[in-house]
Amino acid sequence: MESVNFQLNIPTDELAEIDSAIAESGMQSRDQYLSYAVASLKWMMKRSREGRSIVALNAGQNTYTELSMPPLEAVKLKAAKK
Repeated sequence: MESVNFQLNIPTDELAEIDSAIAESGMQSRDQYLSYAVASLKWMMKRSREGRSIVALNAGQNTYTELSMPPLEAVKLKAAKK
């Protein structure tokens, strides 16, 4: 697969959060972090197009928290109009 250079400007505190997540999860690089983030968003968008909700389930308390993000709402609405 061909690679390209990708530059991103973000606040230093957000970069520190990314580096902390990389260290905590055992990922090897910022590239790997970005790849997982892209894959996760693609998966969430697919599920949203299907009319599904993305949730974090607390099975012990039988509760859940739904993830709400503007891109997910946009693809869900667009798919519903078809």
